[in-house]
Amino acid sequence: MKRVFQSIFGLVAVISVLLAVAFGVNVVKAQETGLQLLITTDRQKGICNYQVNGLNEEATLQATYINTSGVEVVAMEKKISPEGAVGSFSMDDIDSFVYHQYTVKCIAGDKTVVGDHTCDFSIKSQLLDFKVSGATTSKNRSATLTVTKGNEVAFPGEKNKVSLYVWKNSNGEKTANMISDEKTFKNADLSWSIDIQNDKLSFGEYYAKVMVGYGEMRALVSKQLFNVDAKVGTVKVVKNSTLEKKASFSVKVSDITSPCNIQKVMVCIFDKNGKEVCEKKTTKNSSGVYSATVAMSDLSNVLGNYTVKAKIVNGVNEVLAKTSAKVTQTVSYTKYAVTKSKKTRKSTFTLKGLYVPGNAKAVKYFVYYYKDGSFQLQNKAKAKYNSKKKAYIVSQLNRYPGKYKIDAYVTTKWGTQELVVSTKVKVTKDEAAKNGWYYEKYNGKKYKFYYIDNVKQTDLTDILGLQESSATNVNKFYIELNRAACTLTVYAYDSKTEKYIIPVKAFAVSVGRDTWTNKGAGDLNEDTSYTPIGSFSICSNGAGVKYTMKQMLEPDGSICYARWASHVVGNVYFHSIAVSADSHYALRASDYNKLGSPASAGCVRMMVADAKWIYDYASVGSSVKFTVGNSSKPGPLGKPKTIKIAGSINYDPTDPGVPNKRKIKDYKAGLISGYMTKSGKKVGY
Repeated sequence: MKRVFQSIFGLVAVISVLLAVAFGVNVVKAQETGLQLLITTDRQKGICNYQVNGLNEEATLQATYINTSGVEVVAMEKKISPEGAVGSFSMDDIDSFVYHQYTVKCIAGDKTVVGDHTCDFSIKSQLLDFKVSGATTSKNRSATLTVTKGNEVAFPGEKNKVSLYVWKNSNGEKTANMISDEKTFKNADLSWSIDIQNDKLSFGEYYAKVMVGYGEMRALVSKQLFNVDAKVGTVKVVKNSTLEKKASFSVKVSDITSPCNIQKVMVCIFDKNGKEVCEKKTTKNSSGVYSATVAMSDLSNVLGNYTVKAKIVNGVNEVLAKTSAKVTQTVSYTKYAVTKSKKTRKSTFTLKGLYVPGNAKAVKYFVYYYKDGSFQLQNKAKAKYNSKKKAYIVSQLNRYPGKYKIDAYVTTKWGTQELVVSTKVKVTKDEAAKNGWYYEKYNGKKYKFYYIDNVKQTDLTDILGLQESSATNVNKFYIELNRAACTLTVYAYDSKTEKYIIPVKAFAVSVGRDTWTNKGAGDLNEDTSYTPIGSFSICSNGAGVKYTMKQMLEPDGSICYARWASHVVGNVYFHSIAVSADSHYALRASDYNKLGSPASAGCVRMMVADAKWIYDYASVGSSVKFTVGNSSKPGPLGKPKTIKIAGSINYDPTDPGVPNKRKIKDYKAGLISGYMTKSGKKVGY
């Protein structure tokens, strides 16, 4: 025991020396001064007892502590004498410096001795448990200060007053309000009731703190965070056909629990990034349900996935409830298919179950073709809605073999184009459109055709680069008449097969009225009315006989006129329909409307433009063959459509000598079924 006391005494002496060095005081060991300072603390009563042994002169007793700035503060100081070397001081003596641990010193002359123990008037918060309980939406909260270790003293002294303060976090601690009066603490549990409404608290984060006081001194015991919040039971998004027509949806908010009075409820819409993009005020019905209608225009007509929440406003501030709903305002579909056909060489795009807020105004397919390392826009195709299939459908020609990308876009009610779906397909050569030259059979015979985007070309004048026949330009053709079909077809020479198998152009014609005879050219005379069967040429007699206007005799002996006449054999010519006068306006409609059927005295009647083509391009010497033919097999280019004219029309609608204005006017009036412009463009046939 003696050794223990010596060790403690030695430790106190060391601490005394260190403090003396730090503060410039001459601290010596107790053995050297013959002094000893013994300290005991009665925390229950708030009294510190001291005993100075070996004191033989007046001295000063001090209680000091180090503040938060590291400065030593003298909390209590008193004079003592050898007769008063035993005594005490209380928390009343310390007053405004209460609630600390103090170093007790005895200063005698130039010697200072430190007490063997500190004077402990500090707060022991670890012996207490402070809680604020109650639901965040409750109007009342309970605050409790519980003593967890009753055999120890949390607050020193018998005059402690405990108080509860509450303040809103955002407003700062300086705005804290005391809840009820201060309560005397007797080392027992305390409780408080916080009335949210009566205290006019608003939504948000709050702090509650327990303060203990002794005299003028106040110290923090514990601090607790709690929330004042509103709760929404249900946020529901409603969609129906009526709302869809208006590109809108409805939001219904119900089962709201709030500790504060509700001034209004707002519906807040957030985008996928959590940014608020819309806020709408609700209306409350008799069932207590708050509702608002949100239009796409409220969302700046931006499609996307949105989150809907309710904001509760109480007049002081507001709170955004955690309960939410999702609303999908995007384009969707149930099925998208691209079907390719080898037969038609087309792809059909089918989009089923399309949904877009406000309904679709139109659907377009953007077709891209992969070329030179990237997909390049080739075409835009507007789809039609098939109500039976409930799909937007369109067929497009596969112009070339290779890779394609097809993007389906929908035009919204507010005019923007939104991508619905994108897909890529590969088109094989068999699935792609024909372009260029192809050898194909017709009626058992091989021909060479030219295609553009899968369309067989029926006029190769420009494709072959034909120039009008002249002394320096000879176009040798093979021209064949199918008398039964009243169809004339012109063929060009194919150097690969060394045959005339390239169909250049076909014409619907009228042949001789006498179709029951198959006589040749040797039986022709002024009274015959048949087109002879046989092989001939342009100007079979070897003379270059072509006429821009040919005067001819009818079987009755009357004179008629035929434009662009090219002689074949005997009195048989290729020419336009004969007219009664040398005029562009002397045509009989009844004669013109017989084109495509037997009607002549033996010549091959044609439209003015067709007769002119033979006149311009078929050089003298071109082979001509008149065959009996087959009406069901008119030729590899088929039988062209003829033009019909009203009885009041006295001109050929293909005649370049008739102004375009007149043709257009009569065409619009329905007097002619088609016409050809001066530039050679066909309209209506």
